[in-house]
Amino acid sequence: MALAALVTSAGACRSRDATTLSEAGAVTHAVERLRGASNSEKGVALSALAAVPCSAPEVCALKTLCAGAYTKHVRALDGVRAARHALRAAPAGSARVAKLLDESQELLESAQSDVARCADAEGELKRNLRL
Repeated sequence: MALAALVTSAGACRSRDATTLSEAGAVTHAVERLRGASNSEKGVALSALAAVPCSAPEVCALKTLCAGAYTKHVRALDGVRAARHALRAAPAGSARVAKLLDESQELLESAQSDVARCADAEGELKRNLRL
């Protein structure tokens, strides 16, 4: 009876390890794709990362961290585009444009440190799982 429990437990561990490795590979691939995407393609790549399933806590933590970092990055880029559009539409509205640009700059600076943490966490997960 104890042997059967041990065998079942070992099989579950191997299955979990295989699942963790599979999920980690998918998440790290999506993060690498997101990192390498042009600014105009980052939104699509961010959606692709969001669609990757995860159940292993360490993999989900990486996914959450990186998705948050790149969400800020994409929002900052959207702010810059909105400022450019506002400037073209109403050149006299410089106070509004300046505010949009300031907010976008702050968001981008915050995103940069978060993106660096994402890259560090990705490297750590790869080392830990030997990917």
